[in-house]
Amino acid sequence: MKNKSILILGISSFVGSNLAEFLKKDYKVFGTYFENRIEIPGVLTLPCDVLKNEQVQKCFQVIKPDITIYCVGFSNVFDCQKNPNRAQQLNANGLYFVAENCHKYNSLLIYISSAMVFSGTKDSYGEIDIPDFTTVLGQTKSAGEYFLETSFPDYLIFRSCPLYGRAVVFEKPNFFQELEKKEDQFCDDNLSCGFLDVNYLAMVISLAIENNLRNLLLQLSSSDIMSRFQFANRFAKIFNVDAGIFKKTHITLPQLLDTTTIKVQQLNFNLKTQNIQNYLNITLPTIEESLDFTFRRFNGRSF
Repeated sequence: MKNKSILILGISSFVGSNLAEFLKKDYKVFGTYFENRIEIPGVLTLPCDVLKNEQVQKCFQVIKPDITIYCVGFSNVFDCQKNPNRAQQLNANGLYFVAENCHKYNSLLIYISSAMVFSGTKDSYGEIDIPDFTTVLGQTKSAGEYFLETSFPDYLIFRSCPLYGRAVVFEKPNFFQELEKKEDQFCDDNLSCGFLDVNYLAMVISLAIENNLRNLLLQLSSSDIMSRFQFANRFAKIFNVDAGIFKKTHITLPQLLDTTTIKVQQLNFNLKTQNIQNYLNITLPTIEESLDFTFRRFNGRSF
């Protein structure tokens, strides 16, 4: 498959950099960054602002990618609330010039969405459920999904549960890396969702390319859900960490129509994943199985 090329837009992000590390074994991988320059052995990276068509055009003229993966934007619900206009620009509007150039160069466009397109007030959600977001993150990711589904002829959307792992570009530690510090910290216990090692997304993308999947929105999640507090305790068990350092708390989600935060009751972002498992003939892991995989991937060593 080395004859196929992949362009990862937003390669300096947590997801983008991890996808590059995984996919470079089988594909010619290129990437773009905005301000945070990144160097990944075997991967050519270029600066690019997806909101400027001339820069996007130049990247596509040089690379002519077979597949384009859009990892640009905000994935943190609080960052989106602080910068709603920027979140809209990057999570949704930035797709316009990218899609235009993907169409010109016959490049499959892959978009990574979020379970936060839903409110979390139902027991579970399928691909056909209408987004009922309550946050800026959910609103902007839903807008990105809608644009591709209604305006672009060659796409794949992966609506994913939270992904964890280690950032290739270490700026500030993500949730998983905070756990690896083995320091006292508070973890919410009123919001339940799936959790997957980021490499599962990379594996699924590779399988989707091999199977020539097109024009689908597929949900990706572990087979079970739990809160971050419960996840921290599973992490402690597998990585041999004292679970007593993790304290239970309740999270407050920023709401779309209010600049303040509102305390919420129990929310469940439970994504149904039967479709992706059927299409790719796979069985997605439980959270504990995913953590076991992560433990082996890191050779049992904390960061």
